[in-house]
Amino acid sequence: MSATPPSNDPLEFMKGFWSNMGFPLPGMITPTVDTEELGRRITDLKAVEGWLKTNLSMLQLTIQGLEMQQTTLAALQDMVQSATQARGNPSQPNEAGQPKR
Repeated sequence: MSATPPSNDPLEFMKGFWSNMGFPLPGMITPTVDTEELGRRITDLKAVEGWLKTNLSMLQLTIQGLEMQQTTLAALQDMVQSATQARGNPSQPNEAGQPKR
């Protein structure tokens, strides 16, 4: 039961990662003349492209939602601060130098 030590080579790690998914590592693709194999690769890569586009769209919508939430909270904090200052400063002096009542 001897386990092989993990490789510290990042390229080997990526090769193993990609090969587990059934895709060859980009740039390491061996050319093929089999049109069926090329068609299968194209189909697989288009499926991955669609998945990535979907995730990108979901990520962009999440970012926009968080930005809207941040803007709304900032506006509410400004409103609360303005209301607090308006209520908390009734003792501003009037023209005669006396505090307002």
